[in-house]
Amino acid sequence: MKKILAIMMATLIVVGMAWSAMAASITITQDSTYSGTAGEPGRTYTYYQIFHATLSGSNSGTGGGYTGTSGTPGDITNSLTKGYSYYLKATDDATQIAQLGTWDAETKTWNKASGNLWFDLTPSADGTQYIVTWAAATTDSETVQKAADWLSKNYTALTYANLTWNSGTTTWTATDLEDGYYLIKGNTGKNLVAATTNLVIKEKNDYPPIDKTQADEDNATQVDTELNLAIGDKVTYQAKVTIPATAKVGDTMVVTDTPSTGLTYNGDVAVKENTGAATVVFGTAGTGDAWTATITVTDGSQGKDVIFEYTMTINENALVDTDRINTFKLKFGDNYNAIPETVPFTTYYTGIEKVDGADSGTKLAGVKFTLTEAGKAFNVKKTSGTPVDYYIPDPSGTSNVVVTDTNGLIVIRGLDNDKEYVLTETETLDGYNLLAGPKTLTLVKDTSGTYVTDSFDKVENNKGTVLPSTGGIGTTIFYIVGGLLAVGAGVVLVTKKRMSKEDV
Repeated sequence: MKKILAIMMATLIVVGMAWSAMAASITITQDSTYSGTAGEPGRTYTYYQIFHATLSGSNSGTGGGYTGTSGTPGDITNSLTKGYSYYLKATDDATQIAQLGTWDAETKTWNKASGNLWFDLTPSADGTQYIVTWAAATTDSETVQKAADWLSKNYTALTYANLTWNSGTTTWTATDLEDGYYLIKGNTGKNLVAATTNLVIKEKNDYPPIDKTQADEDNATQVDTELNLAIGDKVTYQAKVTIPATAKVGDTMVVTDTPSTGLTYNGDVAVKENTGAATVVFGTAGTGDAWTATITVTDGSQGKDVIFEYTMTINENALVDTDRINTFKLKFGDNYNAIPETVPFTTYYTGIEKVDGADSGTKLAGVKFTLTEAGKAFNVKKTSGTPVDYYIPDPSGTSNVVVTDTNGLIVIRGLDNDKEYVLTETETLDGYNLLAGPKTLTLVKDTSGTYVTDSFDKVENNKGTVLPSTGGIGTTIFYIVGGLLAVGAGVVLVTKKRMSKEDV
């Protein structure tokens, strides 16, 4: 077996069968945290037969191998004692025998080959086989992994082949195998899997997990849930990479951030936290990406976090952006791609339909309002759209005036549902009265890139005299003038009476 790359680690798995007449099999189910391209998800598993095996004793119906928790290395002591006899053929497997050591016929002892700390061989009585036993003092995970690594670099497998990827069941399988002792290797990462013959086991990978969160001025706490945002709002993102505890010094992780079209990157990415002092180098972002960086593992950075922080601003494309997400990606080694972490945002729209109070079919065009948010002017600008033009936030603008169109409509898009927007009527048509007070707008989630004007509130304007309670001056002036005239008349009448008495 050729040397594998340093990144490739292996796990020893014993594969047996219930009865020797039946063939053995290996099945690995996909770890859902591991993503890749369509079809086979970016990696392969290869089985290597290390020894032959025969079933024996009362264990013949149970199968051999380690039956502990999926994700832990195989227990070699159990593997070599549970109803199996492992061996190499004295003639056919001479190459493999020599790689493990030599038998001293005089002293009747096995002399291990240089580097072999794990396996002793003893010739059978008839001389046709060499029986294999575990010689290492311990069977802990570290020892098992060292044995697997040594075999992968120094031992020629009896047989080997890739497991078959079954996309329909998201498994890798190898069937019709000879009973034996097998080494399973993945082409990337440290694959810690353990299984007994004909049991389905789940791949367990030690890869750098990633996490993406976001916050804005209304939601200062970093969250991974959807944010309600308006055009012009600034979003603060944090992207975290946890370096695997098993990572080797020099291992690299490439991270990339990609916004959808409704986000504008502000060019301010920085490392917020790097307690393990991993090396971080920013590179040239690809097309559509905001930024990219390479994290290189240093001694002491294993198990520690690297956290990036940066901001983006919601732009006008948010209205037609069907994704409305920011995506953080990671590539580790040659084939591992973490499932991308995405955080979504959404915008809202609103509108009113200005109509005659006595005839809702009569639409009132040219009625002016001012738009405010939290009591302050909320500046907007008008934009061409379908089916009608609309206003959008204009953070750098100077006007918060909106006017009904020929259909009596005012449409405003790109708003934040965490805020309250208010229209105040300032100028209406001749013969109509101004609204009595401000109008708080009802917001609708803008998910499809379009807006439905039928959902807008109808706001009526009435003609004629308006009582003071309506907010217009109405007949108030007439009451005031009439009252003053009445008081004046009373004064004149009293004065005349006094003058008449004095004349008498």
